[in-house]
Amino acid sequence: MVGRNDPCPCGSGKKYKKCHGKNNSTSDISAVIESEVARLQGLFAQDYYSKVNHKLQTRLQEWHAALQHAPHLPEGYLEIAAVDTAMYVDEPTEWKEYIETVVADEEVRAQVKAVFKEWAEPTLVLAEVVSNDENLLQLKDVTTGASYAMPSSPNAATAKWVFGVVFKDTRVAENGIQVSQSTLFIPETLSMVTDIMKAKLANGVTDALELYKAFVEILENEVEETETKEVSETPAPKKTTISKVEKVEAKEGETFEDEIIGLVKAYLTEFNLEAADFVTSVESYLANTNIKAKKAGAVAAGAILAGQTAGVVPEGGLSKVKDVAEHFDVSSSSLSKYRKEIAETLEK
Repeated sequence: MVGRNDPCPCGSGKKYKKCHGKNNSTSDISAVIESEVARLQGLFAQDYYSKVNHKLQTRLQEWHAALQHAPHLPEGYLEIAAVDTAMYVDEPTEWKEYIETVVADEEVRAQVKAVFKEWAEPTLVLAEVVSNDENLLQLKDVTTGASYAMPSSPNAATAKWVFGVVFKDTRVAENGIQVSQSTLFIPETLSMVTDIMKAKLANGVTDALELYKAFVEILENEVEETETKEVSETPAPKKTTISKVEKVEAKEGETFEDEIIGLVKAYLTEFNLEAADFVTSVESYLANTNIKAKKAGAVAAGAILAGQTAGVVPEGGLSKVKDVAEHFDVSSSSLSKYRKEIAETLEK
C-alpha cells in the first residue's frame, strides 16, 4: 500500500495525497501512465514520418508490388505493416535514439521511462497460441521457444498464431509483451502460411517483407481457383502446357518414388539449378514416408516449392505456386500437403 505522504507511484514527484491519492484510485494512475506512453510514442511516429518520408514511399511501393495480391491481409494493412517493421525492426536507429531522449528528460514520469526502457528492443515474432482466456494470451515463440503473455482481445479469440512487432512489457506479466498495431492474429485455417514463415525463420530469414511474402506464396493460386468456381459450375478446360517435365516417362521397373525423383531432377536440369543436397533430402523423405499421391507430379511440385522456401533450391526457376503447379500438370491444392511435409523435413 502507498502511504499518504509517500511519493505518488505515477512518478509526478508529488506526495500521493496531493496527486492520485485524492481519489485513491490505482486505475487512474495506470490510465495516466498509459496515456503518456501513447502520447510519446505518437510523437515519435509523427517525427519519423517527416524525417524518412521519401524512404518510406519507396518501401511502400516495394511492399505493394510484392503483396498486393495477398487476399487475407486487411485493407490498408500494408501501409501500417511496412512502417511498423521499418521504424521498430528493420531500421530502428531513430527509435533507440528517441528512447534515450525520453529516459533523459527530467519532466517524464519515472514509470513512463521504465516502460520505454523495456521497449528499447522491439522484435518481429511469430508465436503459437498456447492458451487464451479473457485476460491473457499465452504464446510460444516458434524460433526461440520463449514464452510470452499478452493482453487478450476480441481479435485474438480465434487465433492460432500471432505475428508482428512485439515490445517487452512487465506491466502485463513477468514475461509480458505488448504488440504493435500491425500485429496479425492468424487462424489455424491459414497454418500453411505460418509453415512457410517457420521454414524461412529456421533458415535465418529476418527481413520483414520476405516473411510477409508467405501470404502470397501460398494463397495466390487458391484465390484464382475460388474465383473460377464462383463464376461457373462447369469446369474450365485444362490449359495445355508443353514442358520437359511432361516428357519424363516411367521406366520399366521404376517405382513411384523413382518417378518423383526423376521429375524433381528434370525440373532442376531444365532450369540449370544445382541442388544435390536438396535431392538427397527429398529421397530421404520418400524413403521414410508412405506416399499415397495419385500423381508423382503433385509430390515433385510440393518438393520444389518447399525447397525454394527453405532456400535449398536456388533462384532461377518458377517462383509462383500456380506456375509450378502448371509445370507439373497438377492443381495447387493437390501439392499443398507434400509441400508442408517436405518443408518440415528440410527444416529438420
